[in-house]
Amino acid sequence: MAQATQCLKALGHPIRLGILCALKNGECNVQQLETMLGTSQSNISQHLNQMKHRDILVSRREGNQVFYQVRDVRMFELLNLLQTIYCGDDDA
Repeated sequence: MAQATQCLKALGHPIRLGILCALKNGECNVQQLETMLGTSQSNISQHLNQMKHRDILVSRREGNQVFYQVRDVRMFELLNLLQTIYCGDDDA
């Protein structure tokens, strides 16, 4: 239960939810996320570190860039469920 609580805390910010949405299409580096989310590199990095610390994301280094991806793809099922509950269903 503690792990679930930490996960939900990690998702409790619009930037972190945005990161998760951006990673649905595959891994991204900080610069790509900065462009997609329209916020600063330092802000993105801070949120990425929180998500890594809570084991939501993993990273890999390629040269001087770090690429991030979701550790467990079931996280996208949770995201889809949250969108259905809180954002409504367009067909309804």
